[in-house]
Amino acid sequence: MNWIGGESFSKTRGVGLYCDEALDVMDGELWRFYLFTTGRKARDVDFSWEELEKAVNGILIANVANLINRVVALVQSKRDGVVPGRAS
Repeated sequence: MNWIGGESFSKTRGVGLYCDEALDVMDGELWRFYLFTTGRKARDVDFSWEELEKAVNGILIANVANLINRVVALVQSKRDGVVPGRAS
């Protein structure tokens, strides 16, 4: 992964984002998700705030919302809108 504009990350040149700064911006779980989704590609990827937002909002949050919607629809159609209690 490269920094914005294709520049290589470099601690000595101060190019990049440090962990403490990254965690101030967003939760670590969301960073891990973003790195996992972008790291699967065989080529180098340039970091961009827009792609980060797309990954978190467009992939993760959209999929979680879809799952919740499906579960609610299932409970409404099969259980008359009542969530069954836990089995002991």
